[in-house]
Amino acid sequence: PVILAIIGFGSGILCGMFGVGAFLTAYLNRTTANSSQFRANFCFVFFMENIARFCLYMYSGVLTLESLKFAVTIFPGVIAGLAVGIAASKKIPEKHAKKVVSVMLILTGLSLTLQNIGVLFPNTADMVGVSFVFTK
Repeated sequence: PVILAIIGFGSGILCGMFGVGAFLTAYLNRTTANSSQFRANFCFVFFMENIARFCLYMYSGVLTLESLKFAVTIFPGVIAGLAVGIAASKKIPEKHAKKVVSVMLILTGLSLTLQNIGVLFPNTADMVGVSFVFTK
């Protein structure tokens, strides 16, 4: 229970900062017996988290009319991607599915690190050659 509380706390911090719960995802990926258990746990946790996040974002003004319009615009693509993912999960062997999740976690972490290194360490972005990430 203590480890789960620590993982939950760390995931909450990451979700609050970057919108991703990598700690919890990694933990669930390593501890659930199969993909069905992983999806069930993952969906429930993120359902509850997103309810809390939605309320906090509405209260704090983070959600605007523009962000809601954007969400409505991309929703059909999200549903299509969900359908493809569900279909693919039925064809991918369990062992490979866990590897795919692990690789995606690593790539997501790397992407977040590269995108935010200039924010965390403003003088190092040019030194590591990732300043192109920050131009808009």
